[in-house]
Amino acid sequence: MQLQEESLNEEEKVFWEELREKYLYPLPVDKEKQKEMHSALTGLRNKINFSFFFVNALWLVATFTLEIFQIFSIKINMVDINLNNTGDFIQIEPLSFMFILGFTVSVLLQFVGMFYHRVYTLIHYIAYLETEPIQQKRRQKAKEKAL
Repeated sequence: MQLQEESLNEEEKVFWEELREKYLYPLPVDKEKQKEMHSALTGLRNKINFSFFFVNALWLVATFTLEIFQIFSIKINMVDINLNNTGDFIQIEPLSFMFILGFTVSVLLQFVGMFYHRVYTLIHYIAYLETEPIQQKRRQKAKEKAL
């Protein structure tokens, strides 16, 4: 796409100068505000770290409680290739179950996050498609026909 250089009238020049002064220059440095923000962010980080520690501790306590006291175990009947009951059982231990549960939750969260990201990337791409100039589309079609 060839860019064409044109001049702006005075109203447009004033508009762009005011816009640049208002939004593009760095904010003035306020040491007091920076200290407040730093302490607030540090406090937030510490609260989140404590929350993660607490959740992990609960997870471990629940897992080992289930493991030690055998409160919870899953027994699944084994079947042969013809789906006949063999009389044997597959037992899933609580520690294994908690690991599988944690892994499943993390994979599901990752899937939902990637799906959300892909959908919004697709929306962004579709929105961008209609912004190409019509002359550029015509030139591109003409080049394709020539080949």
